[in-house]
Amino acid sequence: MRKRMVFWVAVPVILMSSLLVESYMERDVITGNQGPFPAALGSEAPAAPSQVSRQSYRPEALVHGLSIVPTGSGVRALNLRTGKEYWRYERRDDGADMPSVEVSAGTVVAWFDDGKLVGIDLRTGNVRWRTEFPRGGFQDIHMGAGQVVAQTPGGVAAFSKRSGKKLWTLPSLSALGETFRFGGLA
Repeated sequence: MRKRMVFWVAVPVILMSSLLVESYMERDVITGNQGPFPAALGSEAPAAPSQVSRQSYRPEALVHGLSIVPTGSGVRALNLRTGKEYWRYERRDDGADMPSVEVSAGTVVAWFDDGKLVGIDLRTGNVRWRTEFPRGGFQDIHMGAGQVVAQTPGGVAAFSKRSGKKLWTLPSLSALGETFRFGGLA
């Protein structure tokens, strides 16, 4: 009788602890903005670039006073004047391989190998939205006209830059028989 009682108590405890660990591992790591939003570096070329920007890496984009850099499982924004991290977004789950990143004046979008698309606020580093569009083979994302356009061999889809809501889709580009160009997006 005592062994049964221990069994009925131990099983739920083990199940609950495994659920807690799984829940913890699925959480994203987000460090909010660290300090005031960096001002743009100016409208003209600096007289002494080495005194303005301290970089020893290749950024995905330079926006305002930030350098946007993809990491192994997310994205981080660095203050160009100080070289210190301004904010960071990282995924802890299994599909979080090196993302494709696209940046606009107010949004950073990271598209991961498992198909998750994440919209991040440029100023705060907070997640605005999450959605999915499967990636396979070649993939590319572009932003313009308030849309995030994701392209794969299987098709093209556009999402709202503000909410992540799917706006439209197209079948495979090869099925259309034409070359699709993103030149019209600005």
